Amino acid sequence: MVRARLRDWCFLLFLPLTGLTGASCVAKEAYQPSDGAAGRSGAANNLGGLGGSLMTGPVAGTSDVGGGGGSSDVAPDTGGPACANSGQCGPPYPYCQPSLGRCVECTANRNCIGTGRPYCDARSFKCSICLEDAQCTKFAPYCALAIGDCVECLSSANCGTSGLVCDRLNFHCVPSCTSNADCVSAAQTPFCDPERSLCVSCVSDEDCPAAAPRCNPIGETCVRCLGDTDCAAPKPRCDTRAQVCLQCLTNLDCETGANCVAGICANPK
Repeated sequence: MVRARLRDWCFLLFLPLTGLTGASCVAKEAYQPSDGAAGRSGAANNLGGLGGSLMTGPVAGTSDVGGGGGSSDVAPDTGGPACANSGQCGPPYPYCQPSLGRCVECTANRNCIGTGRPYCDARSFKCSICLEDAQCTKFAPYCALAIGDCVECLSSANCGTSGLVCDRLNFHCVPSCTSNADCVSAAQTPFCDPERSLCVSCVSDEDCPAAAPRCNPIGETCVRCLGDTDCAAPKPRCDTRAQVCLQCLTNLDCETGANCVAGICANPK
């Protein structure tokens, strides 16, 4: 039923647009993960596949990440404001997508001309460098849909048999490891993560210095904080994006009459 709705939506939405052909509708169907897909095919989205387009994080318009499942009926978060027509939109989201009622970066490939990202992703309505492997080069032959860019690898199988594994956080082939002894020559990444077979900055908090005492499980790097409990006065709030402790994140963290400016409570001018 969900797949049928996707086809109907794709036909009604994109057929009238001159800049997006029926091939884009086929590509949208291909974004649904399929079991057994392998090789350098844009339809192969499974995390363990040999190639194809990998979804490594939440992707707009889908409810699953690299696994089997259907599409969500929740509209993608395009980043743009609500709209009824393109006259209500402006850069960086200059076009109104009527089915979403939101301003978007693009609705057709023609909207991406001159951006250096020539393809409009029909799921996120954002301009991308690629939508499938065939649009990539031999130096970065795989299309990572999650970032809309051509990359060196999506899985370790893409790195050959020369002792390399794919670091799926940055899509690069890196030397593999089985113990810390394999990482001694890498000053910035002296610890081996046996689950990922990669040399990393830390595996646990014990591997981190006092100035950055927490090991961020995403990326396995040492950071100052992961939450407010890692911070204390006079900087009790954790900016979880920059992973640093600040005096405030919003005006509510400040005394009455003061505003939060760049993480510091300051009196308004």
